[in-house]
Amino acid sequence: FFLLGIQQSGWIQFFGIPIVRISKKSRFAIGIKCKFRSSQASNLIGLNRRCTVYVHQNASLTIGNNCGFSATSVGCFEDISIGNNVRVGANTTITDSDWHASDSRTHGPKPVTIGNDVWIGANVMVLKGVSIGNNVIIGAGSVVSADIPDNCIAVGNPCQVKRQIKPEDEKE
Repeated sequence: FFLLGIQQSGWIQFFGIPIVRISKKSRFAIGIKCKFRSSQASNLIGLNRRCTVYVHQNASLTIGNNCGFSATSVGCFEDISIGNNVRVGANTTITDSDWHASDSRTHGPKPVTIGNDVWIGANVMVLKGVSIGNNVIIGAGSVVSADIPDNCIAVGNPCQVKRQIKPEDEKE
């Protein structure tokens, strides 16, 4: 991974072959115990899509420890930070850019931050400028276009908080 410009803290598992493109002068750091599933044998939901990671020149993508991605696309034009213990469902896209903005001064990239202990369901879009708090569940098929606070369940298009996660929920 060093030759690709990827900084890793420990072991990473790949199931199938991901598509990884790291531009010069960019930063891509991955914590320990991360898994990327791009294979029919390891992920039946996203079987026609591989994990795709693109880090643009001068951009920074940071992935914490113990994260899992299934047939997920991450497009980093400026800055994406993903915390520890994050699970991302199949066919999900995380991006900090429109990738085709007609005027980069007004429609440029905006950082994306995903906290710790987050579960993102299948077929979710996480759009630029979004911050997802800690201990959050994002329901399948959601389009996250605004910030989501800590300790909640959020779903829909646009994604909205449906309820808070309570301490008694943790015991179930």
